[in-house]
Amino acid sequence: MHNIGRYALQKQTAIAGYTGTLLSLEDLKLHSRIDGNAEDPILQLFLTAVQDWIEGITSRAMTPTQYLMTFDRFPRWQEPIEFPRSPLISLQSISYLDLFTGTTQNLTVSGSGVQVICNANGREPGRVAPVYETYWPRTLPVIDACQMVFTAGYADDTDPTCAALKVIMLKLASTWYEFREAVSGGLSVAELPGAAAFQAILQPYIVPSFGA
Repeated sequence: MHNIGRYALQKQTAIAGYTGTLLSLEDLKLHSRIDGNAEDPILQLFLTAVQDWIEGITSRAMTPTQYLMTFDRFPRWQEPIEFPRSPLISLQSISYLDLFTGTTQNLTVSGSGVQVICNANGREPGRVAPVYETYWPRTLPVIDACQMVFTAGYADDTDPTCAALKVIMLKLASTWYEFREAVSGGLSVAELPGAAAFQAILQPYIVPSFGA
């Protein structure tokens, strides 16, 4: 997304009714044939780490999560901004430091002001752009002059993509569990057995970028 300069993305909150990880401890323990609860903390750590790794590679949010995205400037004219996590559920707010007043201003995200394209007809990633015959406002030339709060993730875990990613998560988390001594010994993800194969398996699920 070169048209907005550098950007940062922070997870804010998991949406009510959803856990932080797509898979439960019970799912992983059943898959790995693990009895008892003694290793629950390390298993949960692996689940969280695997999900973060997959989300980073695919640009997908595995569970409905609210994100804060900060970036340096709006694009020129009416160029769209791509959301860095899919599938997009909703856009809550857009704010910016106005060039002329130096104060924080808010754009209207419903009705008029900006147009939100929310993965219509399976289109990914979601994009946001000004409505017809309007333009992005000019901002102060400072770092993180703009902010967007949005929600992305799979509300229905029976979605075909979500189901496939669940299988990959199970296999990868169980592999990390099996080779946990190597993990604790300081090996990187790329050095773990089968890491290259997992990355290859994830290729069809990587969200394309129109700005790439």
